[in-house]
Amino acid sequence: MISNDTTQKKIAVVMTCFNRKEKTLRSLQTLSLIPEKVEVYLVNDGCTDGTPNAVEMQYPQVHLIQGNGKLYWNRGMHLAWSTALAGDYDYYLWLNDDVALYPDALTHLLADSQKKADRTILSGAVKDPQTDKLSYGGINQSTGKQAAPDGTLQPIRNLNGNVLLVPRYVVQRIGIIDPVYEHHFGDVDYGLTAKENDVEVLLGSHYAGECVANSMDRNRKRGVSLAQRFSFLYSPFGSPPRSIFHFFRKHKNIFYASASVVYLHAINLMPDGLFDLIFPHRQKL
Repeated sequence: MISNDTTQKKIAVVMTCFNRKEKTLRSLQTLSLIPEKVEVYLVNDGCTDGTPNAVEMQYPQVHLIQGNGKLYWNRGMHLAWSTALAGDYDYYLWLNDDVALYPDALTHLLADSQKKADRTILSGAVKDPQTDKLSYGGINQSTGKQAAPDGTLQPIRNLNGNVLLVPRYVVQRIGIIDPVYEHHFGDVDYGLTAKENDVEVLLGSHYAGECVANSMDRNRKRGVSLAQRFSFLYSPFGSPPRSIFHFFRKHKNIFYASASVVYLHAINLMPDGLFDLIFPHRQKL
């Protein structure tokens, strides 16, 4: 249940939301059904659909934090997490507000974490309720394919931050999510930063909940004008070259980062026909 009880391990849940009231309330409702006691830090990034009022009425114990309407997912999560740090929690649980947690989700994640002496990052895989197939979790380190829970702890890369358990030790070692990114990249970046600092990144042994998959090509929007393609590319929902450059300079080198920015501009300058001819298997948006 959602509570301020601190007689056991202290757990903070960090979330951000923007104008999807039904999903946010459903996520909080499923969170309220878990047996563990947690404190929730939820950023309201300028909602205009009544989400904050509904949260205050139904879940008054949630710590509502006011954003400026321009934080998007990554910076909203950074604000929620940096606010929660003052509580010096034993664990921090990332939770997307479109995830419906299973009642035993945190129980499994905590047990998995304790098997690793609370010194690892645990990604909780989620299913798409429409297909009953894996939607998010991470890439298996060995196979290079999306990893589905199999009862064991699997090393992963390119983790998804839909459900993520981070113990205090990891925060003390590598800090929190990087605020340079706007909407995305922050979860993958955090996983790579952990691995570069000898912190394991593992997929939890069981499914943690449900979340509809959202497949899209963030690098290039198809079927629009050149101006619209570049507008999308530079938007928080695309692949802003500043974020791309920062990501690859951080995890590769400045030459790889520069080449990646050139590549992004090159594929967006191409007309659709040429792009499809050169990259016939790319996901179309």
